[in-house]
Amino acid sequence: SHKDVEGSLFVVKRRKCTAAVSAYYDESAEYSADNLAENLLGDFEFEIQVPDLLYRNDSQEVYGIWFYNFASL
Repeated sequence: SHKDVEGSLFVVKRRKCTAAVSAYYDESAEYSADNLAENLLGDFEFEIQVPDLLYRNDSQEVYGIWFYNFASL
C-alpha cells in the first residue's frame, strides 16, 4: 500500500507515563500534511531487499521504505 509519505526517517525510543518503553519510526512528510508512524515492537517483521526495507506491521500490512543511499542503513 502506498502512503504518499516522503521525507526524513526518524527512529525513536520513548518512555510513556506508565514507564513502558515503546519504539517507533516517524517518516515526516515533506510534500503532504500526513506523517506515518509505526510501532516497532510487538509483531513487527522486516526484510532488507536492496534498496528497500520491507516490513509487516501489527495489522499484517506490508510496506516498503526506499533508501536513496543504501549505505546509510
